[in-house]
Amino acid sequence: MYLHTKMSDMHIVTGFVGGINSRKDRDLAKYVSLGKELLSVEIATTCFLEKGVWTEFVLPFITSPIREEAEFVYVCKGGVMDGMRSVFRYVVCGHVRFVFFEREQLFLWPYQALASAFSLHTGNPEKDTLGYMMVQCQKVEWMNIATCLTPHLLNEYVWIDFGSFHMFHGSVDRFQGGLCKLRERICERVSREGRGGAVVRMAGCWQPYVHRPGDIYRDINWTFAGSLFGGGGDAIREFACRMREKCFRILREKNHLMWEINVWVLIFLDCPDLFSWFRSDHSPILFDGYH
Repeated sequence: MYLHTKMSDMHIVTGFVGGINSRKDRDLAKYVSLGKELLSVEIATTCFLEKGVWTEFVLPFITSPIREEAEFVYVCKGGVMDGMRSVFRYVVCGHVRFVFFEREQLFLWPYQALASAFSLHTGNPEKDTLGYMMVQCQKVEWMNIATCLTPHLLNEYVWIDFGSFHMFHGSVDRFQGGLCKLRERICERVSREGRGGAVVRMAGCWQPYVHRPGDIYRDINWTFAGSLFGGGGDAIREFACRMREKCFRILREKNHLMWEINVWVLIFLDCPDLFSWFRSDHSPILFDGYH
């Protein structure tokens, strides 16, 4: 089976959906060029991409032949989506499994009409669209799908934003070195403990439990950075179930949706023991605090 090992390992999960907002600083080609830096690091990776983006922008730079092409049936377990089935096609090239994923497959996409009161306090409304919020809230679900695609007790699944290389200001060595050191720390811990992490490790900018002014539903909250989190399969599955429940509750009760990191704060307040927070920010120190 693809990427199954007998030893502990780090498994990167990332994803990208285009055309859901407008950014003057970063077009599609630029965003994919950032993602290529992540995909080039020789660590087992599951990457969710639109088929058209993969064909036009990613396939031309891949040097490894396609060694597997298949279909996968994902069955959602737990909560309001229990039993729902989705079918994904994927290809494996070298250390990366590319899962073809269209925006219509976002778990919140069919429920856009519920967000009739969508309104955020943001200085960049062209970027912070409802579609963008739905993509951001998909991160945990993508992680959950990846745990089903590569089920292994000793794996630790680590979400890394597709465009995270932009935080490293062009330093390929620091980016790749940080990822390799992160993998070493994870493998050492998982080998010692005998399984993937039992909590969700979360990079964060603001200290938890400190009161912050603002509306959690309208103002961005940086308790969590959003770009990096991870854990073992059991922790990710619980997090995904709680994320689905919380998003649907917000849509039903508030007719609204906000940044995924704000939703995570609400989940953290419900079950703090599920999380292990470490200080970080959106800079090259991103990987350093994850142990």
